[in-house]
Amino acid sequence: MAIPFPDNFFPYHSWGPRLLTGERDELCVRAIYVDGMEKLLFVSVENGDIDPKWVTMLSEVSGIEERNIQISATHTHTAPYIGGYWPEAVEDVEKSARYTENAWNTVTEAVKRAMSSAEPAFLQYGSGNCYVNINRDVIVPGRDTGQTIRKTGQNFHGQSDKTVFTLCFTRQDGSPIAVLFNYGVHSAVLFAAKVKDNGQLSSGDLAGFAMNHVERKLGGAVALFTMAPAADQGSRYATSVIEMDPDEKSWRYDNSESWYLVAELLGRDLAEEVFSIWQKMKEPCGEARIRTAAETIYVPGKVKKDGPGIPWPKSPEEYEPAEEVPLPLSLIAINDLAIVGIGCETSSGNTSEIRRTLKENGFADAVIVTQCNGSSPYMSDPEGYQVATFSAMASHMMPGAVECMIDGIGTLAGRVTGRKDEEA
Repeated sequence: MAIPFPDNFFPYHSWGPRLLTGERDELCVRAIYVDGMEKLLFVSVENGDIDPKWVTMLSEVSGIEERNIQISATHTHTAPYIGGYWPEAVEDVEKSARYTENAWNTVTEAVKRAMSSAEPAFLQYGSGNCYVNINRDVIVPGRDTGQTIRKTGQNFHGQSDKTVFTLCFTRQDGSPIAVLFNYGVHSAVLFAAKVKDNGQLSSGDLAGFAMNHVERKLGGAVALFTMAPAADQGSRYATSVIEMDPDEKSWRYDNSESWYLVAELLGRDLAEEVFSIWQKMKEPCGEARIRTAAETIYVPGKVKKDGPGIPWPKSPEEYEPAEEVPLPLSLIAINDLAIVGIGCETSSGNTSEIRRTLKENGFADAVIVTQCNGSSPYMSDPEGYQVATFSAMASHMMPGAVECMIDGIGTLAGRVTGRKDEEA
């Protein structure tokens, strides 16, 4: 369902360089409702962030327990602000409030529609690989000033997880009802595409194009994208790239409208892999045993010494310890599959440790959903904190946050499998 823009909305300035001057593509809400041993709700919003209060509000509207809800943002960078972190930086507060109301109303309507149209279904899942993402943490020593520059760009030698995980809910005849797919990439191809009045046009970007393409390929089934760990993962091509000029100006922008085609092609490549995975799926997983758990933990926080906002710190010396940061975690277990929700952008470099923790608790596979049930900017991996990558410097979280997150996920996993009780 498309989120309607309020009247007289454009131009709209959220924060920093994010100025929307018009609408190009619909920004949509998609919902998947599961009624089994437990009632589950998966919701995807084509937006940058998710306000954690929406989980409680959605539980009240739907009657589904909070621990059984995962609502996540696709993390497109060309959408209005609807809550999450850094509200004090928003420029157009009144317009944001009006759009947020429309977005919330669309979420509730999409959920009600999903619940009212529920039908018997089988669950299948599988995985594949797609190569539209790339590590985006770039560290370049300045040639003249000697000042190290940390930006986002294309790091062809950096760590990058190519896994696409796909869950498909099908009818008895094999036709698809809904698909949930998970991949680690920023939907920021169009972040710097200033194509109208020095601003951007609204778009779901890479993830939005991917969902639209999957839905066309599958004849109208709902296709819901979730973002895997991607604080350090961009797209292979984007409107902003690193270019080291003699004056050490590190950003170069390309404002051509052709970038919308690039974003669509990247989204189509991801969608085609989802479709390929679906085609290869064989037997359903049988009777689904569902167990759930959720908890908000607190991790070490930090803040810029000169106050929050852009520009981001360029070195660890520019920030200081601050209050702990709340981090929503959730785990939905379907048989030996764990669907983990993390309320921040965490790095792909943390994926293997998350999977190891889950396997130690008896899970064979894991879907890791970020920007889920809340949003916070960046949680680097331990190595990123050591070398001070962009995602480490821009993070609100101190070194040590990763270890807290892993422990929290392990606690939830032990809770749903009973291993925590056995150890006690």
